[in-house]
Amino acid sequence: MAVYKDHLFAARCRLEQLSNNSPPPSTAPRELAKVYAYRQARTWASVTGIAGFLLLVFDVLGGPRYSTHILLLTWLGVGVVYLLALGAARLHLRRVMSRAGRTTGDVFLDLARLEAGGATREIALRTHRLERVSLALPLALLSLLAPLTLHFLFSLVFLETDLRAFGGWIVISLVIVGHAHVTLLVLAVLHVLRLRRELDQGLPVAGASRGFKALLWTTLASTMPGLFLLCIPPPLVFVTGVVFVPWAFAWAAHRAHVERLCLGQGLETAQ
Repeated sequence: MAVYKDHLFAARCRLEQLSNNSPPPSTAPRELAKVYAYRQARTWASVTGIAGFLLLVFDVLGGPRYSTHILLLTWLGVGVVYLLALGAARLHLRRVMSRAGRTTGDVFLDLARLEAGGATREIALRTHRLERVSLALPLALLSLLAPLTLHFLFSLVFLETDLRAFGGWIVISLVIVGHAHVTLLVLAVLHVLRLRRELDQGLPVAGASRGFKALLWTTLASTMPGLFLLCIPPPLVFVTGVVFVPWAFAWAAHRAHVERLCLGQGLETAQ
């Protein structure tokens, strides 16, 4: 009759059972891997875009020479970095999974890690920590660059404005309604923070409606110089913002909800 030996023997048996039922250490649930890669790519692409905006501001302060070129090249850089970051995130994920899946030689420590979800749970937690920054930075990027980009496209199609001439408009826009860009950026970040709290509490998330409110506050902020410029900036700010602000806020709410569900599924897989 087999005799139950000791706690170490039982731990080894349990560890072997969990190891056989766990996915290969270099793989992660597909949906979890996608969310991790998308969040990393959004974050680094947005950092690139915000850096491009700062470069644009420095060009304006130094006497605008390449403002329009910087604006366009910034969007190109955002797209390139997004694609590169997607691939890099997937490679990094494999290394993290492989490293997290290695045994330490301590049976009880390895068992505790597998009982807690192992490498998959570690990736899920890393992905969760990226939630706020991966949503706030894209909204910040849109707040800074989308209005100027829409103005450029309108000028290019309907006014046939060349690149150098549009640089003057960039200067005027930043000087007159630059604070409106900052107002929208702050409201966008607050929107992401509220999304996080709503999801944590199991409440329904708001998107487009909150975007319209942010647009109204941004338009109100633009009235300060508008009172002295025949109220031209406020209507222009509103018309420009209505094209992308409600959509951007709705996108953030949708992605936060969908990605939170994917994370939950990833954690369930790790159990």
